[in-house]
Amino acid sequence: MTVVKVNEIQYYLDRYMLKNLDYVKDKVKHNKDSLIALVDGRPGSGKSTGIWQFLNYLSDGRLTLDNCVFNLKDFKDKIDNAKPFEPIWLDEGFEFNKRKSRSQDNFDLLGTLQKARAKQLFIFIALPVVYDLDKNVILSLAQMFIHFHRQGDFGKRGFYKVYDSNGMKRLWLFCSKDMTYNDKKACPRFFAHTTKAFYFDQEAYEKKKFLAKPIEIPKETKEQYNRKKWDMHQKFQKENPNATNKDESNFFGVSLSTIAHIRKPTDFQMPDTSDTQPS
Repeated sequence: MTVVKVNEIQYYLDRYMLKNLDYVKDKVKHNKDSLIALVDGRPGSGKSTGIWQFLNYLSDGRLTLDNCVFNLKDFKDKIDNAKPFEPIWLDEGFEFNKRKSRSQDNFDLLGTLQKARAKQLFIFIALPVVYDLDKNVILSLAQMFIHFHRQGDFGKRGFYKVYDSNGMKRLWLFCSKDMTYNDKKACPRFFAHTTKAFYFDQEAYEKKKFLAKPIEIPKETKEQYNRKKWDMHQKFQKENPNATNKDESNFFGVSLSTIAHIRKPTDFQMPDTSDTQPS
């Protein structure tokens, strides 16, 4: 463990994790990229404490309770209005759970995360089980995954293992069906653990988390969904006239088949000629 000091606050970080965080910080600041990190683990495993320590270090102490959101709408607003190097923490992202790759707001979600990649942000998404996420977030957008666990059901908290993009792919391929984290099938980059350092106002954090309610967004009709897809497709083609279907697939984080089957919506009805008499 290594002592770090951020705005007069001192705490310990695992030396391997510190090395990775320094690497990420440098890439985000100098390569106009963003970090999208996924964090999962059972309630009480130490996710929130670990995320606070990692994000506070990455953002040089800019992390406040205002950077922590609990629903998808607030998450999108934060990304849209974020300044470079700002930390954004979606805590217990339940609105992502069980999201199907063809759900109506898939384009919106993946497009938002893709847009965030160029804004130089530090984004952490916490949820109980990473396999509930859309596979494109895991396989195409996230660069880091951290799985928190305890020593036994009631043991010591704060133990975690870290995976890079290749590790996430192996987890999805070999462990997603039985929802496990088998080290032999998908070996993490390293194992580590956190301390208890958590300098948020604990009472205010728990209150904000307790009062947070998912924002219910009315479901779109099939016609509205098709119109949204077509508009986004047209905008992308206009801004990238030489792009291929594969380029668009990579941009939105969806399959080539999804792009190939986008069709212009039918905005008109054929006139009724049933009563028309021949001349």
